[in-house]
Amino acid sequence: MEVGEPEIPKNQAKSEKPTERFSYKTATKTINEAFLEFLNEQKKDLSPRTYNDYENLISLFEEYLDVCSSDDLYEEDQELYK
Repeated sequence: MEVGEPEIPKNQAKSEKPTERFSYKTATKTINEAFLEFLNEQKKDLSPRTYNDYENLISLFEEYLDVCSSDDLYEEDQELYK
């Protein structure tokens, strides 16, 4: 199944139109919350040096998202990002 493609119920043939309306799930956590959860899960399994590398990489990615990610949004979505 492709990303963003509606899931077809098992009893329905692929050629039939879906009987249920498809909707995307609303995010339940922010990107920052997901990063923090990931880092907390990894902390117990990683060496301090590797954990610091993970922290630094995520910090750089967060900075990239703050500075550059809105450039790829549609114009009307850029207004929401500000």
